[in-house]
Amino acid sequence: MMQNTFLRRLFYYLIGVGIGLLFVFFVFGNRGCSWLPQNKVKETINHKILISTSKKVSSKNFKQTFEVSAVNFEKSNKNSDFKTYLFETPQADGKTSSFYVSFSSDSYCAIVHDDQNQPQLLKTDTFLKIINLPEDKYSLFNFDVNPLILKNINSVKFSRENYSKTLINSGFLAYNFLKNNNTEAEFLLKNGADSTRIFFNWKDVILTPVKVKSNGK
Repeated sequence: MMQNTFLRRLFYYLIGVGIGLLFVFFVFGNRGCSWLPQNKVKETINHKILISTSKKVSSKNFKQTFEVSAVNFEKSNKNSDFKTYLFETPQADGKTSSFYVSFSSDSYCAIVHDDQNQPQLLKTDTFLKIINLPEDKYSLFNFDVNPLILKNINSVKFSRENYSKTLINSGFLAYNFLKNNNTEAEFLLKNGADSTRIFFNWKDVILTPVKVKSNGK
C-alpha cells in the first residue's frame, strides 16, 4: 500500500515538473536554456570578435538578425576543428534568408559569410570589417601594458572605455584562413585618410597590444 502511494505521488510530481518545463519553454522560448545546443553555439560565437564578408549581415543588423536566427545543424559542419554553422533567418514574406558563421575553437574571431566555403579562399591577409564584439564582461583586450604603447593606442581612442565603439565604427581585423589559429592579431583603424595598425599577441584568452603603427610608418 505504501509503495503504491509513493509511486502515485512520484507520478503526479513528474507530471507537475513536465507541465512546469513546458510552461517555461513556451513563455520564454529557449532564451534561458543555455544548455540547448543552439544556445551553446550562439554563446560561443558571442564570445568572439566577429568579422564579415556578408552582404546580408552588418554591424547595424547583426544583433537582431542573430537573435531570431536558428542553427541548421544538419547543414552545418560541426565535427572538425574549423566549424561552420548555417543560420537561417525568417523573413516577413515567409521566406528564409541564411548566412554562415565559421571559427576555430581556440581562435579569438569568427567570420560571418554568405558562401559556405568562402573563408577557406582567404589565404592571404585580408582586412575584414568588425561587426560585433564580446560584451564587456567577456572582453578579450588587455589594457595593463607598457605606458608608451598604452599612450599610443589611447591617442586613437582605443581605450578601455572606447575600444568597442572605435572598433565597430572604424575597425578591421586581418584574416587569413591558413593562420586562423595564429597567436597574433592585427587591427586596422581607419579615420578618413589616416589609418593606424595595432598588433596584438593572443595568449591565455587575452589580446595584448605589442606595437602601434600610424599611416604605415
